Amino acid sequence: MDKHSKASELNAGIRSTIEQLANETDAARQSELFRNYLKASAAFWDYSWHNQMLIWKQKPDASFVGGFNTWLKCGRHVRKGEKGIAILAPMFFRDKNTNGDETKRIWFKVVYVFDRLSRDLWPSLCAPDRSRQAHLRKPVR
Repeated sequence: MDKHSKASELNAGIRSTIEQLANETDAARQSELFRNYLKASAAFWDYSWHNQMLIWKQKPDASFVGGFNTWLKCGRHVRKGEKGIAILAPMFFRDKNTNGDETKRIWFKVVYVFDRLSRDLWPSLCAPDRSRQAHLRKPVR
């Protein structure tokens, strides 16, 4: 086999792979599941990917979530008996070894957030959009 036919064969293989990838990308773009995933990722951009997936899996139509205390700060109350959406919150610890060295550790615990449609509709000073939520959340250190 000469160099020209090898190059043509490789070129044809690459074109075939690119066409297949383009077709699969078009199919994914048209998929309702993929569109819903993108909506959830956009809505919860400030949450980790894992927490985005947990929120999306438990309440696909969620649009704005906050913890119990976050809603209280906004002057809203979660309805009694309302089921929360479980996510993972990081907890930071410092341990001292027997030789005096300090070790930083991270641990995750389950906490619950509630969608804005899950709370009582009491008047609020907070805007319903995500741009004003930043002042309510504690920064991660």
